[in-house]
Amino acid sequence: NRVDIYDSSTDQWSTALLSLSRSHVVAATVGTKALFAGGKTGSSSYSSAVDIYDSSTGQWSTASLSIARYVLTATAVGTKALFAGGKSDTSSFSNRVDIYDSSTGQWSTASLSVARYYLAATAVGTEALFAGGYDGSSHRNTVDIYDSTTGQWSTSTLSVARRNLAATTVGTKALFAGGKTGSSSYSNRVDIYDS
Repeated sequence: NRVDIYDSSTDQWSTALLSLSRSHVVAATVGTKALFAGGKTGSSSYSSAVDIYDSSTGQWSTASLSIARYVLTATAVGTKALFAGGKSDTSSFSNRVDIYDSSTGQWSTASLSVARYYLAATAVGTEALFAGGYDGSSHRNTVDIYDSTTGQWSTSTLSVARRNLAATTVGTKALFAGGKTGSSSYSNRVDIYDS
């Protein structure tokens, strides 16, 4: 449950503790808050815990995801941090999206178009994108797109269905790279979305 904190203004390290020891935690930053959500606490025990660090006060608080899960993904856009998908028990996959709004401190939920885990997320412009993943029987090329200005969702597709891909953003482009396309097949494909 250890958190190592690096302060670039002082070039110093400090430590803190999450409320619960767990692996497969995902993180997103919005406003002055860093959120650490979900994870795995045992061989088949999943967590709904959300630990929230406020950099303006140095204080920690907690919240809960609407469904306990791990191997979910996270990103932030505008004033919202989004935690999407994941595995909710040994045989169930989640389409749940938990949304934290830093301007109000309130949580809401939405749904991905397909329940899946091992998906990737990034944000570009006013949009958060959730791409690829695995639904328990097949790899997905699905991309769910959340528009933070309208609150609306739309979908698109990757050129190759895959999971365990990487995502990042530069300028107006979101990039989704690599991934696993089968039990022993891997991809070198990069899908580039220009917002």
